[in-house]
Amino acid sequence: MDYLKKLNKYKESLTFPSDQRVIEQWEKSIRGNIVRSEVSKMDGVKELIQKLKEKIEKCNFILQNDRDLTEQERDKLFIRKDEQQWLINFFVDSEEVVKSAEDKIKNL
Repeated sequence: MDYLKKLNKYKESLTFPSDQRVIEQWEKSIRGNIVRSEVSKMDGVKELIQKLKEKIEKCNFILQNDRDLTEQERDKLFIRKDEQQWLINFFVDSEEVVKSAEDKIKNL
């Protein structure tokens, strides 16, 4: 995590407190994504993500094949899919966010 040390040095070089606060918020976001990235590698979380993906597939199957669904039932399935996808993305996207932040910091 040398890039976080570099980010702190960059923050210290900034003159305006408002600029420093922006960097502090960015660092906080990066640290949160690091934690989520590490958690996503745990067996239990991997299993949870797989189960969520299976539930999304089931919702897709129902939406594609059940022509008798009411509009309200369709809406509930889409909401369920969105919630499950959000949770998957909460963990899975974290690693990409950390890598992107690391690349940006290297170019400071």
